[in-house]
Amino acid sequence: GPMEGGKIISCKDPDGIRIQFRETHTTLELTSRDPAQRGGTSPVNEFSHLGLNVSDLERSLEFYRDHLGLEVVAEQLVQAEYMRRVVGYLEADINTAVLRLPGRISGTQSYLELSEYQNVSGVPINTEHANPGTCHIAFYVDDIDVTWGKLEAFGSEMVSTRIVDLCDGPLEGGKVVYIEDPDGIRVELIQAKISLTEAVEVSESVM
Repeated sequence: GPMEGGKIISCKDPDGIRIQFRETHTTLELTSRDPAQRGGTSPVNEFSHLGLNVSDLERSLEFYRDHLGLEVVAEQLVQAEYMRRVVGYLEADINTAVLRLPGRISGTQSYLELSEYQNVSGVPINTEHANPGTCHIAFYVDDIDVTWGKLEAFGSEMVSTRIVDLCDGPLEGGKVVYIEDPDGIRVELIQAKISLTEAVEVSESVM
C-alpha cells in the first residue's frame, strides 16, 4: 500500500480515546514528508487526521461533503491484514473516506477520516457532550444562519438552544452553535472575524 515500509500503532489516551501513531515517508495524499525538516524535539511532529467512526458512510458523506462542503481526497475499502491488526478487529473491513477543506484553504495538512466498520458488530455510544471520551469537531463558517438552515433541512439536530451571539472575549461579535452529525457527534460552527490562533493570542495578552 501507499505506506509500505512504514510502521503504525493504535493506543488509548487516559479516557480510552484511540490515538494512532504513524512513522511513514508519505502523507495521506502520498506527498513526501521528511520528519527531519519538522524541527523541534516533540515526539509527535505533524498532525495527520481526525478519525470518526460512522454507521453509514454515504449518509455521513452527504453531511460533511454535500452540506459542509469538505472535499473528498480518497475513498477505500480497507481489507489489509496489517490494518486489521492495527485496529484490533481481525475480521473487519473498513470503508473509509478522507476529506479536507476544499483547495487547501486551511493552509494545513489536516484531514477528516470517516470510517464505517463492516463484518464486526458495534454499539452506538452515548455522545452527550459531558461524557468523557466523546469529542467534537469545529469549523469556521462565513454565514452561520445560512449554514444552519441547510443542515436543518438535511435533518441535523441542534444541541444549543439557539445560535448564540458571543458577547465578550476574543471572539466578541461572533456567533456559535453546536449541532449533531448523523451519528450524534457534536459539530461546532463558528462565525468570527479572527482565527483560533489570534483568539489565543488575544487571551494570552489579557491574562
